[in-house]
Amino acid sequence: MKKLSIFLLLLALCMVAYPQKAKKNAEPTPTDRKVSTFFANALRNYYTGNYEAAERSFRDALAANPSHDATFFMLGRMKADVENYAEAEENLRKACQLNKSNVWYWRTLAQVLDHQGKYTESVKVWKKVCQLNPTDEEFLFDYANALWNTGNAKELFKVMDQIENIVGVTESITQAKVEIFLYHNDVKGAVGVYDKLIKKYPNNADYYVGAADIYMSNNMSSHAIPYLEKAAKLDANNGNVQQVLAYYYKNTGNEQAAFEASKAALLSPDVELDKKLSILRIYLAPLSTSDPTDQQMQLATALITANPEAVEGWASRASILLRQKKYQEAVSDFETALSIDPSQYALWKDFMYCLARAKNYSRIIELEKDIVEIFPTNGMMNFTLGSAYMNTGKPEKAVPYFEKALKYTYDKEEQRHIYNSLAEAYEALGNSEKAAEYRQKGSKN
Repeated sequence: MKKLSIFLLLLALCMVAYPQKAKKNAEPTPTDRKVSTFFANALRNYYTGNYEAAERSFRDALAANPSHDATFFMLGRMKADVENYAEAEENLRKACQLNKSNVWYWRTLAQVLDHQGKYTESVKVWKKVCQLNPTDEEFLFDYANALWNTGNAKELFKVMDQIENIVGVTESITQAKVEIFLYHNDVKGAVGVYDKLIKKYPNNADYYVGAADIYMSNNMSSHAIPYLEKAAKLDANNGNVQQVLAYYYKNTGNEQAAFEASKAALLSPDVELDKKLSILRIYLAPLSTSDPTDQQMQLATALITANPEAVEGWASRASILLRQKKYQEAVSDFETALSIDPSQYALWKDFMYCLARAKNYSRIIELEKDIVEIFPTNGMMNFTLGSAYMNTGKPEKAVPYFEKALKYTYDKEEQRHIYNSLAEAYEALGNSEKAAEYRQKGSKN
């Protein structure tokens, strides 16, 4: 830690001292030595977290030399650290006025202005920063952020173009440009972002897809067709092309073509998972009210094939298998889904149901610790554990779970079922009196 502090101290001294112009071969004056000592002591205290002592030494340095820009800068930094932005701004402005060519002074002032939400002022300072160092994309990104907050779209686009000249075309910058136009309900302008890229890179199918996607999302399907046709010709196997085609065919009523495109999109490594899930949800929506279809099964399997790490594919296929009453097959998929995300209650509930219907009682008992820890007050889970023990000839272990299930169950029909199960368990234990008691409660419930 001591070595690190020394390193930071030397780094700070170099940073703030470098821009200052020293007279050649000039001997330091007594005042210079005094300021240097105060400044070094202040830095040492600053980097060890003793801000009170650091400020005293910084003030001493300024008393000796009121034009010491590095001291004003470090005072500004220190005030910004404790979120005293008003004083930070005051000191940083003085540093910038004393040394107009130090980019770090201006940058820190711009950041402090941003923290205060003074974007109208900060854009002027960021502009100065970028003039001092026009090839630093980080500075340009910060400048762009400030411009966004002032709503100056025209200047913002210029800065984004500067960034692209340095780092090349990036998806994030392209998407930001599109979002600016869409924020102002300018669909044509948003598409124009891709039109410019298409003109420059006519063989990149993704840019045609981007333009088509904007039209599709804004209920202008007919305008999307030329872009989709061109994209398909350039790269028929492009997953993003297939994803947009799927929506287009779905909206125009061509169900078979929509399904084929959807499946191709789900199998593609090019398509983002969120987009795949939005397609899958459209097809799975009727599952809760109607019998499962082969298309649903194929699409869930396609997602598993392309994205085996995604819980949604395994969970979807497991739910389809459950509805098909293929309980043992569903168990395997539920188990994989829960190994990816064990926190989903709905999956556990269906998993336990499938294990019970498959009569895999030993597996339920193996999961006892997990079930008790995750669902200590869930009636259904406790009843499932009790039933597993009952069906493996261990009524003495079933009873506590049945009684716990009864405590957390409020549905009359379910309570009646638990009373009857308790009666059977006590009968198996040879306790006829208790069995009769619960049988009577079950008949009254």
